[in-house]
Amino acid sequence: MKQDGVRPMCSHLLDPVPVRRSGKGTLGRSKPLGETRQGFFHDGGFTPQHGHLSPYRSTRSANPPGPESQWRPHRRLHKLGVMLPTASPLILFTDLDGCLLNKHDYDWSPAAATLQTLRDRQIPVVMNSSKTVPEMTQLGRQLGLADYPFVSENGSVICWGSDADQPVGDVEIIGALRDRILEVLQSLKPQYRFRSFADLGLEGVVAETQLPEDSARMALARQGTEPLLWDDSDDQRCKFEQSLRDHQLTLTRGGRFWHVAGQTSKGRAMQTVADRLSQADPSSQPSARPLLAAIGDSPIDQSMLDVADVPIGIPTPAGLGVHVAADRGIVATAQGAAGWAEAVSQLLTRLEYDTTPPPQSPLP
Repeated sequence: MKQDGVRPMCSHLLDPVPVRRSGKGTLGRSKPLGETRQGFFHDGGFTPQHGHLSPYRSTRSANPPGPESQWRPHRRLHKLGVMLPTASPLILFTDLDGCLLNKHDYDWSPAAATLQTLRDRQIPVVMNSSKTVPEMTQLGRQLGLADYPFVSENGSVICWGSDADQPVGDVEIIGALRDRILEVLQSLKPQYRFRSFADLGLEGVVAETQLPEDSARMALARQGTEPLLWDDSDDQRCKFEQSLRDHQLTLTRGGRFWHVAGQTSKGRAMQTVADRLSQADPSSQPSARPLLAAIGDSPIDQSMLDVADVPIGIPTPAGLGVHVAADRGIVATAQGAAGWAEAVSQLLTRLEYDTTPPPQSPLP
């Protein structure tokens, strides 16, 4: 894993580039992680009260992950309470707004030292956000995560980095193309009241997000989703959601907007990235498949938390917006970047990593 310097990832995506579909909205050769990890990470496997992993093997089904997915843990011949060895791998997936970034000012400085610790320990941090490829490419440089792949547009787009067995900057679109989504939304306009990004335009997106104009322009550069503001009743929204399903599209609520996408999710894309990262690591052994942790704060993050070995919830001003399994998860007490740092430090402590960042290498 390359650590001596930050190489821009997907920087060419500020200009038009060809993209690759994964074929009829499927995940191609990705396979459920529960079948690859030889099982010591699972539903019921992480115990926050005592800080240990318990010895179960996942028998996850091959169905796409989501809230409906069920785990059927069963015991292995190990002693309950054995800590994860320091050398065992970990991949951390994280939402951005409201988690690694404060929602109100996008500040991430409270998490800077923890990010440095993760880099020093060579623990991959994979951003998994509703943001677009240009937005996340810029953030990857700022956060020091430019060597890693990231998932954009809520699981609809994957940009592969140097740690995956993919060309740097290769973009994979999962699900529906944005042009198709806009066609369907246009056909539903006479029946429902909503305003999508295409309706808002640059000026409207600036007004609704308080982003600078250049950042709002990047937020409009979407490839596989369309955010919208819902201006109709809840009953109408339920009918709208069914209309989208009739067109093989989905509607999910994020922190600020509702998001229309194809048949994909943050959790499905997370599995794809984790699988490829494991395959790309020549030192990876079947018995040492990575532990997956995922951090989120809103319902659109739930599919990611559902398939994580250690789900991590960050509270919002309205309370906790995600379900975190009490027997294997972590819930931060603080919001935003401070809560992110708190939860990740707690995770590393439980996994016996030293979380003290070296004083000579602070993150600027």
